[in-house]
Amino acid sequence: MTPVKPFLVVPAILFTLISCGGEVDEQASEEAASKTEISKAEFDSIVTKTGTWYSVINSNSELVTNIFNALNVDVDFNLNSSFPTFVEYSDQAEVAWGECAAALPEVLSEAVFQAQSNVADLFCMDGLQEEQRYFKIAEDHYRIEYICDGENAGSWDVERISETPEFSNGLVEFVSDQFPDLQASVSNSCGNLLEFAGKAKLSDLGFDDQDYAYSAVSVAAVYGAYRVAFDFSFNGEFKLQDYDVVNDYDLRTSNPFVTVDVVSQAFGGSEDNPAKLVASSGTVTLTHIDDQSVTGEFSIVTDTGANFNGDFSFSYK
Repeated sequence: MTPVKPFLVVPAILFTLISCGGEVDEQASEEAASKTEISKAEFDSIVTKTGTWYSVINSNSELVTNIFNALNVDVDFNLNSSFPTFVEYSDQAEVAWGECAAALPEVLSEAVFQAQSNVADLFCMDGLQEEQRYFKIAEDHYRIEYICDGENAGSWDVERISETPEFSNGLVEFVSDQFPDLQASVSNSCGNLLEFAGKAKLSDLGFDDQDYAYSAVSVAAVYGAYRVAFDFSFNGEFKLQDYDVVNDYDLRTSNPFVTVDVVSQAFGGSEDNPAKLVASSGTVTLTHIDDQSVTGEFSIVTDTGANFNGDFSFSYK
């Protein structure tokens, strides 16, 4: 199993969750007839196989959020996220794995690796009874279903898409006046996707219901002796358009905007904490997007004055 990714966390400014419950994506129900339940031990042994794994998390739920530590508000929300990881090797003691990020591959103990794979908090908040069930959907395709107080709350699908432990599903390139250029790199390039949408039910409090939406793309590639990642966070749902770069996420505007972090040890920092450059101006353009692929371009200037102009794409079809 793969540790939960940092970009799966929706900005705290949106919601503080205190309870939830809901129902899984309809596709999960359609596949119910063909899936076979397996044990957690069997699941854990399978998903540490050498190769590249593609994960999809879905949750369509109802929750309660606390606003200003004063009011509890019902919220309907939908979360969809997809991301790759790879396992170089595993044994009974440790697992060597990599994620689509600026961080280099690392070795974790088997116990730590499995402990980090517990993502029940994405589905079940404090105080609810949690249950996780494990299924085989098809060869090299497995699923965890999350149940909160007896209600289906979401699912995590993992599928081994290659027996080779490396990323080869994307392309990232850029030119920069301050740092070495990155030529078109297909080998060891990858991407992640996240979409979150919610409706806060405020009518009982005398206000109009409030819609929220957040989406994110992250792409990464080998960059010399290190890796580089571009993390794009968009207000609203994905749209094929130009987004103005801002350096602070502002829910008060409906104008399309994006925040961008460029992360790499090549810029400084350490292996555990690579340097992060925050974009302060520029434009990001999405030219294609669906649930498994993205294409886009960027022209940004960071708060340190560094510029990056390039493009990216990835596909898991």
